[in-house]
Amino acid sequence: MSETTTEMYLDVFDKGTSYLVNKAFTSNRTKLNFLSDSTYIIITDTDVFSYISEHLIAGDMVQIPKNLPNLTIQDIILNTPDSLELTKMNAEIKIKATVNQRLGNAFFYDYFVYSQLNNQITNAGYVITGDDKDSQYLAILNSGDDVLIGKLQKFLETQTRLGVNNALYEASTTALDNIEAALTEADVTTLLETFLDSLN
Repeated sequence: MSETTTEMYLDVFDKGTSYLVNKAFTSNRTKLNFLSDSTYIIITDTDVFSYISEHLIAGDMVQIPKNLPNLTIQDIILNTPDSLELTKMNAEIKIKATVNQRLGNAFFYDYFVYSQLNNQITNAGYVITGDDKDSQYLAILNSGDDVLIGKLQKFLETQTRLGVNNALYEASTTALDNIEAALTEADVTTLLETFLDSLN
């Protein structure tokens, strides 16, 4: 029986030349949910992880440079966030959490099913790509192969769900970009509320 390994992670936002740390946590790798622009960085140094955790608890803004082979305490950038930056951070966290909750693990399952069905349909001699896809759909429906027709129906249903999920992901990315560029707390609040209202 294999042992479950718990590792130390940082959940970060990409800020161009650096990462802004959202939270520090420990987790089994298989339980992570890689969605909605989340970037997870593994930390191997316990002292570094503890240092970052303590400053996050204290309310400091913690940033780390990108592309460092070995992150040290000396590399960590600490600032006290102003009210605008804090409002942005809270809005970004809210958007990420909402999207992750909406998508969940079903997204990965749908993508797996979609890929498997696409491969099975292709192996049966029907290549569903580009402008020719409608004729391929019709050919399958006229094939008289009930099993293949069932696979096509499930393929199309899964494709529709993935399209909805992709639209949500794109909308969240746009909202996050607009919030990052906002100049006032009122603008951030409006952008957040507009995004959340669009989900209803």
